[in-house]
Amino acid sequence: MTTYKNNSRALNYFRDGNEKIINKDYTGAINSYSIAIAIIPKYTFAFFNRGLAKEKLRLYHQAIIDFEEVLQINPLHIKAYTKCADLYKQINNLEKAINIYSRLIEIKALDALSYNSRGELKMLSNDFKGAIYDFSIAIEIDPNLDYLYKNRGLAKQESNDFSGAFSDFNKSIEMNPNDGFTFLYRGTLKYQLYKLNHGCSDWEKAASLGVAEAKKLIKMHFC
Repeated sequence: MTTYKNNSRALNYFRDGNEKIINKDYTGAINSYSIAIAIIPKYTFAFFNRGLAKEKLRLYHQAIIDFEEVLQINPLHIKAYTKCADLYKQINNLEKAINIYSRLIEIKALDALSYNSRGELKMLSNDFKGAIYDFSIAIEIDPNLDYLYKNRGLAKQESNDFSGAFSDFNKSIEMNPNDGFTFLYRGTLKYQLYKLNHGCSDWEKAASLGVAEAKKLIKMHFC
């Protein structure tokens, strides 16, 4: 039975863990949070913060266990989903990272960012059709995010839908003409299709916006 006295003790250890994180004593923080959890076994905040401390120590598998425990206690804890997904990606388990975002989408169906994040993971998994689907849903939810068109353009380019890729890159540039990477990608697509110097003007624009890779391409192709 959890008593007020136990709550007070657990809170003291939790606060001690927070202080240790601030001082970058991550091992000490883990110990303090663990004691708090021993006192209150479903202490959501302690599990989450212990996961953060473990992440700082690159104990990714152990951190995932803590974040998953948070989700067992509170299935609506949005940050625990994103942390789990990020760490699964960190350890190259893209399938589980995608699954985490699928679980999040089940409870937050109208979240463009979750669809975008899942789409990016599908891109890394070479599931370009699935990525296009996710980016398209994200655009339906929030058509005012320029990077969604850029991401879908990349997926379409990988799927050999070059016309669709051009359309998306153009839309992204129209919405945000200061994103040098979209110029880089469109220039590369132009070069891929037409060769010669067709990509040069876009690469030059990308370079002017600070994209180092564009400068290399300009030099390589004698723009």
